[in-house]
Amino acid sequence: MVYDLAGYFIRSFTASQNEEGNQVTEWVWDVAELESGVYFAHVEASNNENIETSIIKVAVIH
Repeated sequence: MVYDLAGYFIRSFTASQNEEGNQVTEWVWDVAELESGVYFAHVEASNNENIETSIIKVAVIH
């Protein structure tokens, strides 16, 4: 999930599987509708045993 600096929800991405049955680990996102600035993304990755989460900064520059 992606949020702006004020904490407002911007967008979410849902994992999907490719033809080999592996989960997609990369998304193409057209950010033309966003203002330049810093956003935060809450990223979650898991396997059968563990779930890892992280919050990363995403910079949008036009």
